Amino acid sequence: FSVYEMYFDYVLLSHLYITAGKKNTSWGNIRILNDTDEFENDPDALSTNLLYDSRDGTSMQLRLPLGNFCFTAFLLYKGENDDKVEQDEMSVAGSIEVVIGKTSFNFFGRKFSSADSEIVLKKKDNHIDPVVGAEVKRTILGFDLYAQQLAYLGNKAKLKEFGKAVIKNEQLHNTDLEGFSKLIFSGGVYRIWETSGPDIGFNFEFQDVYTPAEKDHSKKVAFQGAVSKLGKGKNIAIGTTWKHYTNGNSGEIEPGIVLSGIFPNAKWKNGAEIKYGENYDRAKITVATTLLINVDY
Repeated sequence: FSVYEMYFDYVLLSHLYITAGKKNTSWGNIRILNDTDEFENDPDALSTNLLYDSRDGTSMQLRLPLGNFCFTAFLLYKGENDDKVEQDEMSVAGSIEVVIGKTSFNFFGRKFSSADSEIVLKKKDNHIDPVVGAEVKRTILGFDLYAQQLAYLGNKAKLKEFGKAVIKNEQLHNTDLEGFSKLIFSGGVYRIWETSGPDIGFNFEFQDVYTPAEKDHSKKVAFQGAVSKLGKGKNIAIGTTWKHYTNGNSGEIEPGIVLSGIFPNAKWKNGAEIKYGENYDRAKITVATTLLINVDY
């Protein structure tokens, strides 16, 4: 038995918002790639939520909105309650969000537990290079457009040389990026149409992961789309999800259909999972059906 979430919210002086306890916290505008069910074995995808592991320990978040700005600080500790908390065992994150016109900008960073800290040596937490990043989001003609860039800081000496080259406005080459252990770009578009008839929506995302030391790019795309309120009773919805990795030319497609109202307080879900690519000579197809019953008491 374990507690999924337990936390409290408090507002201090009508301006400072405090949240503390065990809580799943999400930062960022990425919608599909940070889905822990769809990409549970893909840390590059999950990293689009800077606080992807927030529920694994005890955390505290402080939010201070000031005009068009919002300042946020976040602390996470994954040790046991009876452990002595050391500064190098804490994971610390911060962000500054500003809205200019109709565009939102967010600048953030996170420092993970130190590699030689007791909590990492006991394998209660993992050490990851510090990460900084930025996001931008804007809605145009009903379409949500968003992009995120993450940079993991590796070799300090090479990062210093990179900074000097940028300041001097020198031409940059691939070797100049080797101070970064990893560079991750993600972007997407989201749109939903709500009408008197069917509702239609889709979400598409793309990610490029570049490892400078290996001069290697890996790319992936993800898609979700659905149409609901179909049929005379407007009780039918159809949709599909798709994720594809260019390295290995592999992926999964999951089409499905949901019928509501056939039984009281129930939904009948039918779908298929189609896996293809490097691990399969031929596509592997799995078909499933589920009856979901909602009971209020």
